[in-house]
Amino acid sequence: MPDWGIRDPLLDVSFTIIGNELKINIKRNKEFPMEVFYGTQVTRTVRDEIQLRVDPVYSVIELFYYTEGLKWRKVYTLDSLQVSLTAARLATLSLSKALENFGLQGDRY
Repeated sequence: MPDWGIRDPLLDVSFTIIGNELKINIKRNKEFPMEVFYGTQVTRTVRDEIQLRVDPVYSVIELFYYTEGLKWRKVYTLDSLQVSLTAARLATLSLSKALENFGLQGDRY
């Protein structure tokens, strides 16, 4: 069956949390400008990799992109509880390592 519609130029989006950084990897069929909104952070770019600081309060990521006179919008939702727990876990491990440097050793969680 033929495709008579306009194809979305955004092929794939993936999200990775490393430490306190949220990395967004984008695959697209050509280069075009994008706006990324995540909480109070806004980025405008044409790059394929975007790095934002994790903010556990916000769970919605919005992508706006413009190509061939059209404006596209995609909305993604992160599991904000999981993001919060991951950030808390990283903070706990960091504090535990810092205390070990002073000879204090607690239980590891």
